[in-house]
Amino acid sequence: MNFTLTNAGTAAINYALASATTINLATFSVGSAYNYSPTVLDTALHGNELYSGPLLTYAVIDPNTVQYTLYMDTTIGNFSYGEVGIFLSTVSSFTGSISTTNLTVSSITSGTIVIGQTLSGTSIAAGTVIVSQTSGTAGGVGVYVVNNTQTLASTSLIGKTLFALASLPNYQSKTSGVSGNIISIAVNLTIANAQAIINFPVTQVALAQSLIVAKLSLLPPPVLAQTNAYQIGQTDDGGLNIIYCIRDNDYLWGFPSHQVVSVSGACETGTTTNTIVSSSIGTLLVSSGVVNGKYILQMTSGILKGYSRVIQSSSNNSITWLDPFNTSPNSGDTYQILQSNFSVFSTIANIVDDAFINTLIFGSD
Repeated sequence: MNFTLTNAGTAAINYALASATTINLATFSVGSAYNYSPTVLDTALHGNELYSGPLLTYAVIDPNTVQYTLYMDTTIGNFSYGEVGIFLSTVSSFTGSISTTNLTVSSITSGTIVIGQTLSGTSIAAGTVIVSQTSGTAGGVGVYVVNNTQTLASTSLIGKTLFALASLPNYQSKTSGVSGNIISIAVNLTIANAQAIINFPVTQVALAQSLIVAKLSLLPPPVLAQTNAYQIGQTDDGGLNIIYCIRDNDYLWGFPSHQVVSVSGACETGTTTNTIVSSSIGTLLVSSGVVNGKYILQMTSGILKGYSRVIQSSSNNSITWLDPFNTSPNSGDTYQILQSNFSVFSTIANIVDDAFINTLIFGSD
């Protein structure tokens, strides 16, 4: 997924350069359009906005690359999206009316109106953008010009500035509920002097690209990773939830899709590049059944610390996977076997009791 920097994004960078101010990216939105080529002239999603949320994390990968995480959990859905927009933090909320192309702003709720902001609100035409201000207080109460001719009675409006836009070749399904999927997209913005984007002016945006790896065997350990979150092109045993990971620390990944530690142990004699032999495994995986995507192996010590694989099969005191490590773990190197949330909830859901289960709460106050 490649992002195209908009003219508004370029203008924000140039303004930061000229005024010694900073650039802050605040939110992302997903929309209903797909399979198009974004251009620098884009000011809004091409389709209807389906969801908008905050950018969860910011990290400096190197002096020329910064990273943001776009995240949608199982409370979000149901819809299919095909485009993603990233927006600047310059958000305004105000009351206004439109006659032809004249927007009259009667009051400001929060923020400052900025030229280039895309407007959203009840009954406003999709893709309506502020192109200039003709009278009133700069960025406040007054009269503005918009790009779309329309008649709109006085109503609450929100203005956002599109920084970058990406389109997918096909729809991505986002489902909610117990069997809903979780989508986490790590977006790398490669910029000349990118580390300065928050602290001082920048000069040139070269590329904005999201990081997704095709399978778990391509995931590097956190200490070698280019970002702190990855979306994996594989699903759990339910077939709906995409495997994803978030950096726990410099050496281990956290897998929100696989949160239950089924086994922790140490490698023993007979361990190879695609097999672990360990008495800690016993017959647990054999008795519960190994379905593709149900269990993940993560090495927790040794030269392979932080490397992970999807477990393919198990026998007494051993597990195997398809894509071998470059070297074999040493005897005594430790590991974890993580079980999918889907399989845990499916097991609980199948419990038959005289009463019933009202609520399951994991964690504490």
